[in-house]
Amino acid sequence: MGGRSAMEVGDWGIIKAKGFLDIRKYVEPEPIETGYTEWIGNSPVVKQHEDYNGLIVINGDYTSRYCYPGHKKLHYECKKRLEHILNDRLTSTYWFDRWYMNGSSMASHKDRPACEISVSMNISQDTHHGWPLIFDVDGEETPCFTEPGDAVIYKGMDFDHWRNKFHGNSFHQIFFHFVRTDGHYLEYANPPTS
Repeated sequence: MGGRSAMEVGDWGIIKAKGFLDIRKYVEPEPIETGYTEWIGNSPVVKQHEDYNGLIVINGDYTSRYCYPGHKKLHYECKKRLEHILNDRLTSTYWFDRWYMNGSSMASHKDRPACEISVSMNISQDTHHGWPLIFDVDGEETPCFTEPGDAVIYKGMDFDHWRNKFHGNSFHQIFFHFVRTDGHYLEYANPPTS
């Protein structure tokens, strides 16, 4: 499991990592297996999300959890693996998971400085079509399809990225964000204490 595979762009600008982590060790049973009304009942379903510039990034129904304590172990395991893959020291900024529902989409955007290095990990999906994270790489649309346990590692400040309209029942992602410890964005780090 883990390591680089499938796609590398430039100086590792985007890496698709098949089987990045064994999510079964770290993630509670998915709501699609247990009925997700309790999960959603604890997190409000919203219709839009603005980024730090005021751009509406997410359209459609979704719900999110910020720095959910149940994912802390997974976050730090991700950091450890990522430091090994990139051969670089990282400082955690934050993580969150988001449950997208049918009709959701994500507008093209670049990430803020606290997301110098990001990981988008597929936790579960209830769709027959997949739902790629798409990057603009030198003017070309570059889709990254993932299965549960797969991750896309990317420099979100460098690449515009988006997701087209989702056609399925649900799609659960965890996003892990880091800055390089010896880099230019350490001041944006705000390691979670929970």
